[in-house]
Amino acid sequence: MRLFELSKLSLSSTGVCLLQITHSLCQQIGKNAINHYNIQAKISWKDITDYSFLGKFDLLHHSHTDIQNNDWAAPAHQEATTKFFKLCQAHEEITQLNVEVCHLCTAIHNEELHTSTVIQDLLVSNPQLGNELQDQWRPCMAINTEENDSLMQDMADYLQSLND
Repeated sequence: MRLFELSKLSLSSTGVCLLQITHSLCQQIGKNAINHYNIQAKISWKDITDYSFLGKFDLLHHSHTDIQNNDWAAPAHQEATTKFFKLCQAHEEITQLNVEVCHLCTAIHNEELHTSTVIQDLLVSNPQLGNELQDQWRPCMAINTEENDSLMQDMADYLQSLND
C-alpha cells in the first residue's frame, strides 16, 4: 500500500528504506511531543495509534479491479465534482451576503436615527455643540446615503440578473 501511495506522489523510485526511516522518525517525533506536552491528558502513543486505525482501511488494496477505469477516477469527473462543490459554496456565500447586506442597511438606518435624535436634543440643550455635531454629521450621512443607495442598486442588479 505504501508503494501505491508513493507511486501516486511520483516517488515510486524512492526506496522503501527511506519510507521506513521517515515513518519511524515521525513516530519518534510524535512520541516526543506527547511526552513533552502531555501533562494533564495522560494519553499514550499506543492510544493515539489505536485511534488512527480509522484512516488505514485498505479497501482497495486487496481488490483485484482496476479503479482507474471507474467513472469517479476520471480526472474530468473529479474536476466537475470539485467545481460543483465550489458552486454550492458560492450559493451559500451569496445567501450569507444577502443577510449581511440587510444587517448593514439596518445598522446604517439605526445609526442615522440615533445620531439625528442626539443632535436634535443637543440643539435644544446646547445649541453650539448641536450645530457643530450637525456640521460634522452631514458628510457621514451623505456617505451613508451613497453607500446605502449603492448596496440597494447592487442588490437590484443581482436580482435582475437572476431573472434574466
